Amino acid sequence: MKIGVNLLLWTDSPDAVRHAPLFRQIKDWGFDGVEIPVDGLTDETAIALGAALDELDLKRTTISAL
Repeated sequence: MKIGVNLLLWTDSPDAVRHAPLFRQIKDWGFDGVEIPVDGLTDETAIALGAALDELDLKRTTISAL
């Protein structure tokens, strides 16, 4: 089983640079991945987030709200 954490606990607009310390902490806490809110997420930001999470071997899923 893999366990992830929803980034909405901290932000509704994640950023690879600004949230890098948070991603490291999430990995250190033992989580396997994160759930990324995608409302308003640009392609550029999504690519940067993917690269940052790959470096930490954190998997990801998405969440959106209507």
